[in-house]
Amino acid sequence: MAAFTFSDVKNFLSTTLTNTITDSSPGNGGSLVVGDTTGFPATGYVAIDTEYLKYSAVANGTTLTLAAAGARGALSTTAAAHNAG
Repeated sequence: MAAFTFSDVKNFLSTTLTNTITDSSPGNGGSLVVGDTTGFPATGYVAIDTEYLKYSAVANGTTLTLAAAGARGALSTTAAAHNAG
């Protein structure tokens, strides 16, 4: 399998991270609160800065449920802290 790169991602959806997160919280199975999940697929990945996070569900209009395993630093990226906004 070929390496995945950020340039491979097409058709970006945009939203705003509403809570500051650390490099470890939220963790696997946690909740990622964003401004709007409209148009997001039921499962997938979100990019925040240079980190990908894997989510397993869209819990409501503003919450993504992170995957039970491998949620942070997905696709060979590094888990990092991110500021709201």
